[in-house]
Order: sequence, then C-alpha cells, then structure tokens
Amino acid sequence: MPREIRLFSRMAEDVFMVADSRQRIYSGDSPLETLEEVVDEILPLRFHYRNGPEICRVADAIGRTFSAGYEAILPTCNYNSPALNSSVDVFRGSLQQQAEQIATRLQLQRRTYPEGFLGVVCPRIGEVRAIASVLEGAGLGHLLCVQDRQTQYNTIDPARPIWLSTIHGAKGLEFRALHLAAAETVTTAGSGQKRLAYTAVTRAKTALSIYHEAQLPAYLDSAVQEFRVASPGRPEIGAAFGRR
Repeated sequence: MPREIRLFSRMAEDVFMVADSRQRIYSGDSPLETLEEVVDEILPLRFHYRNGPEICRVADAIGRTFSAGYEAILPTCNYNSPALNSSVDVFRGSLQQQAEQIATRLQLQRRTYPEGFLGVVCPRIGEVRAIASVLEGAGLGHLLCVQDRQTQYNTIDPARPIWLSTIHGAKGLEFRALHLAAAETVTTAGSGQKRLAYTAVTRAKTALSIYHEAQLPAYLDSAVQEFRVASPGRPEIGAAFGRR
C-alpha cells in the first residue's frame, strides 16, 4: 500500500485521501505515515454521520480492547437518520436457526428500508455459503449479491440489495441493517480478530444483529451484554424496524 500511495501521488496533480486507523485489519506496513508524507495538508474529520449511537457503543467497547489510544466514536456521532432509531440485538442458535432468523428479518427489512442495502457477513466463507443457500430457499435468491471466489465476485447492484460476504469482503461498505452471523468464528482471525469484529460492527448504519452458536470471545460478549435480548425461542422481530 505505501508504494501504491507514492505512485498515485506522483501521477496525480491533486490527491485527496481519507483514512481511519481504527479500520485497519491487515498486517504489514501502515499506510498512514506514507499518506502524511505525500500530502500538503492534514484535516482531521471531527464528526461521523453513519453509525447510530447504539452501534457506536458496541464499536467503542471493542475498540478499547485493541488500542490503548483508541478514540471513541460515540462522542463524535452525528447520526443523520434520526427517524430510524438505531438498535443492536443478539441471537443464539445453530447456524441453520441463524439463517432462518436472518431470512425472516430480511423480508421485513426490505419493506422497512426499501432504498437501503442490507448486509449479511460472516468471518468465514463456509458460513456465507450455508446462509446463502437458506436465503435462496426462502425465496430471496433474486435479491442476493453473494461474494464468493469459487463462483464469482459481483458488482454492487441496486436490484440485488442483500449483500452476502465475509467480513473482509464487506470492508469499505455500509448497510442500513447488518447481520453478523457465526460471530464466534471471528476467533479464527487470531491476533487480528478484534479489529475484524470492529470493522464488521461499523458496517451497520441503523440495525445491527449479531448471531452465534458457540460462546462469543470475551471482548465481544462484553460489548453486547446489554443487548442480549433474543433467543431461538423468542425472535426479536422489532430489531428489523430499528427498535429494541
């Protein structure tokens, strides 16, 4: 990345770049120092407008565990959809139950957020494929944009507003409602799992639903404790409408 940044700076007359160190999930050289070297002016962004307050609280709880100098995002939150209350909820069940619950919620969220993109992400591609199969069986196949290297990578298409991918595949995107499934498998990312979980959570604008079967890692479990309201026997459908 540093080499690419230097190349662009030499080729372009004007260079405008935006970076957030909190969103870094890959190992290797950090591009931030290189960015600072090639620009004439650095302007800190004082506010953000995407993530609702409830989602910020979960993100901050995670962020404080991977960086001693972490800058919280809740104090600078200017969430720009006040008519849509932000929400977080947690569902525990088998992967099949998770997929069925996601299908039910997506059908409601398609009506609630008719112009918004909806996301379903997992730490691993295997779970993405399994959930995609269930969603197709639920009649949502024509709305899915599945990102799978074994089949194909698809471009963003408003006609297919339900995005399915790994967390890595959703980096840089945002969704009105996000479903983070098989969340406990984020531990397979090893030392980078906390940043990966942070990136996943901050893809959500208004509604965040976290699903798991096995125990969540301690930092993530602690971050969502106050939102633990759903179970396989009592689905929290209100979350589909941005309510807890």
